Amino acid sequence: MATITASRTVRGGLNPGGDAFGLMDPTFTFRALAHTVKDGKVHLTATMHCDYHWGVHGLGNTDVPSGTAPFITGDNYEAIADDIDPRKGANNSAPYTAYWSKAATEAHELEHARDDWEDWAAQTTGVAIAKAGFEAETVRAASIDADLTALQTTGGGGGRHPGKINSAVMDGSDVHYGAALGYHARPGEIKAHAVGATIERPLSDAVRAHGKKLVADAKAKADADAKAKAAETKAGEAGGADDKGGGKGEGAGRMGASARRKRLGGSSADRTVAAIMGLFD
Repeated sequence: MATITASRTVRGGLNPGGDAFGLMDPTFTFRALAHTVKDGKVHLTATMHCDYHWGVHGLGNTDVPSGTAPFITGDNYEAIADDIDPRKGANNSAPYTAYWSKAATEAHELEHARDDWEDWAAQTTGVAIAKAGFEAETVRAASIDADLTALQTTGGGGGRHPGKINSAVMDGSDVHYGAALGYHARPGEIKAHAVGATIERPLSDAVRAHGKKLVADAKAKADADAKAKAAETKAGEAGGADDKGGGKGEGAGRMGASARRKRLGGSSADRTVAAIMGLFD
């Protein structure tokens, strides 16, 4: 007979490796194993601990933290918006060719942990697998502890789950996730991408809106600058015309002054000569 309870840890810091933006790696172990023997049967108690270890990285892509990130310009906003848009890929999977959303990827991985614990219900379904596994085994009275340890360390799939019992739990988790299916057909990935898309869609739209505003603002400024330059050129041309007109007027004035002097009979000496000659007339 086995009485199994469950506990969990959700922790970051995992390196996803060189081919993934994110990874959630569950591990199932058994803690606080204890047993009693009654009527020739072993009664086991244990806690199945579910460790949901996850991490993300950009694989060299540029994170888009907001729709108004400083590197967004009127020239590149469409490419950025498309690259983080889940509507551009299968099952809400954004292309992520040169850009990515760290926040959306984190939400994606945390959804895997939530899905395993809540939807697969590791604390009930996983526990039931472990309970059935332990109860199906035979342990020797003379080596109960060693036999229980062996069930956790041998006979399994190796790696993180070398034991027969925890390997069986991992198999159950994989079936729920859809590990045997193609990536985009896995129910676990469909759920996780849908969660990430709730961040990516509005982020992509915000990038697009900001980029269009940058383009509109640049056009408005260019139009205003062109208008101001045209006005300045027109004013300059008008000023040049005024300068030429003023020169003619001034010349005419000088000519007028000279003419007035002639009408006065020229210089004072001229007037004196004219007066003397008048005496002989």
